[in-house]
Amino acid sequence: ILLNFVTPCLIINSLNISFDKTKFRGIIICVVAYLSIQIVCAVIATLLFRGGDEKSRLVMRFALVFSNVGYMGIPLQKAVLGNEGVFYGSVCVAMFNVFVWTYGIICMGGKNSQMSLRKLILNPGIIAVTIGFILFIFSVKLPTPISSAISGMAALNTPIAMMVIGFNLARSNILSALKDKRVYLVS
Repeated sequence: ILLNFVTPCLIINSLNISFDKTKFRGIIICVVAYLSIQIVCAVIATLLFRGGDEKSRLVMRFALVFSNVGYMGIPLQKAVLGNEGVFYGSVCVAMFNVFVWTYGIICMGGKNSQMSLRKLILNPGIIAVTIGFILFIFSVKLPTPISSAISGMAALNTPIAMMVIGFNLARSNILSALKDKRVYLVS
């Protein structure tokens, strides 16, 4: 629900505004900055996590590169920076989706990694990014019933993410995680 519906709604909802040259320049700056940070993090992750169990190494690399940009980031941006902060934060969430469905799949796949162009293009995050940017660039406003439904789904982003994280934490062995020095390195 979170990956397939809520996060795409968050992206579409935040980009469903009228086109503005200043905001468009801000989007370009966000995209370049975000991708630069992601590339630097990917290089650092590759250098830090080289040996040991491949499965564990891949998870550590993934965890270092992909942060919690949307689930906790969006509410913090809203509180500190208002709607404009959410707009630019959502651009980062959009880029996160592009990067996670490309490099993330390669990262988690390891030596057997196979990325399907069809799966890349047709995943909900990329579709939402495409729809959102079309709405923004052409200043298309969604009808109120659709906009309200998308906005309501977008508002579920943090609560559902916190439930998923809570369920996983409840089933995990936190003590063993705290004993793993690599976890501190990722943090």
